[in-house]
Amino acid sequence: MFHLEHMEESRSRDRLTRKEMFKITGQPKIYQYQTNTLKHTNKKVIEKRFWSKDDAEVAMAYYKNTYLKTCNIFMKRLANKSSICDCDPKLKGHKAIVDYNVRNYDWVNIDKKHLNIHLGGEFKPSHCNAIQKIAIVIPYRDRMEHLKILVNHLHKVLPKQNIHYKIFVIEQSAPLLLNKGAIMNIGYLVAQQYFVPDCIIFHDVDMLLEDKRHMYNCIQSPRHMGAHVDKFNYTQLYKNVGGVFAIKPHQFRKVNGYHILFYGWGDEDMDMLQRLLISRLIPVKWPVPLSRYSMIKHSADVFYPKNQFRKSFLMHESNYHKLSYRDYGLSKLKYGVNWIKKFFKALNSFYKVKGSCLRRRQDKIGQYSLIVCVDLCLEDEKCKGFVFNAQNIGPCLRLMNRICDKDKLQGIDDTVMYIKKNPFY
Repeated sequence: MFHLEHMEESRSRDRLTRKEMFKITGQPKIYQYQTNTLKHTNKKVIEKRFWSKDDAEVAMAYYKNTYLKTCNIFMKRLANKSSICDCDPKLKGHKAIVDYNVRNYDWVNIDKKHLNIHLGGEFKPSHCNAIQKIAIVIPYRDRMEHLKILVNHLHKVLPKQNIHYKIFVIEQSAPLLLNKGAIMNIGYLVAQQYFVPDCIIFHDVDMLLEDKRHMYNCIQSPRHMGAHVDKFNYTQLYKNVGGVFAIKPHQFRKVNGYHILFYGWGDEDMDMLQRLLISRLIPVKWPVPLSRYSMIKHSADVFYPKNQFRKSFLMHESNYHKLSYRDYGLSKLKYGVNWIKKFFKALNSFYKVKGSCLRRRQDKIGQYSLIVCVDLCLEDEKCKGFVFNAQNIGPCLRLMNRICDKDKLQGIDDTVMYIKKNPFY
């Protein structure tokens, strides 16, 4: 949990030269990010919504002729070559099936489904040494059901790719208005401190991978992984690197991270694309059959409204370029750490009941996160539970007296009551 208020230069990583890249592909276009139009080397594939024989052929051609050859050259450049995991994990079946039922599970039951995952959401292959250490950074606030679905999905798919990864869930507690760019910068710094990754993947909580062959690494970096989403008919409507984005730490430091003035929804990913292009870092996109994502449907977040002034921050939209990427990013980031948790099991100490039990004695908790409310109530022996409504400015109301009977609960839209698991209820 963090609140917004620097870090040493990250270690540099070797990357393939452009000459080697073009030698593999035979043409530079496969690595070129089309910034002016939506043209692509596989334009016909982008326009198709459903899988077909042609799609599968394009996917396999790219996977074998581009990705695997690039990965093999990358492996030859590694200092430690002993027992390295193969670039091709040889997966059985390509379709990644999503289990939406886990949204109703508690974290204990989700843990039992993935006994191979270590403390803190980390997986490391036991039979070989992974090519890279991957940090998956998830910017998050008050979407617990989505987080359960995503974490379960990642832990089900990614171990089969033979990668060493760790998941970091970064939640903003203050101020009230969400700043996604800033908390992704914080995720980068936290990952550097506790994991020292070779690759950072920024992952929206509502994006679900559809094809297991879409490798989670930075062999090709930077890479816009979440370019093709079912919500937009698997076409990229906007020029950005949003949704799911992979980049090496030294590249992220070079562009000074994400812009930190985008409060509310919109365009921090467009600004990141401009930072990459200015730094001569051309993002890669995989063809559609491999890079498809499903987006979990959700209602608008009252604390994440559309930023009406976001266009004035974009470097390519502004005539004066007053807010440059050198001035607003990692170099100016200030934040505080409230606490770091390795599990969400604190929620399992409460019953969840729809409705509200209004009592005379209720005290507002000065935080706006469900996890904050849970922890503060657990630390307070007098707290019997709390009423939570994410749409309210003060969503946490502690219940200090005996809880009323279930038949006296008042139904209020989007309101639930979390009650401590003890004998009196």
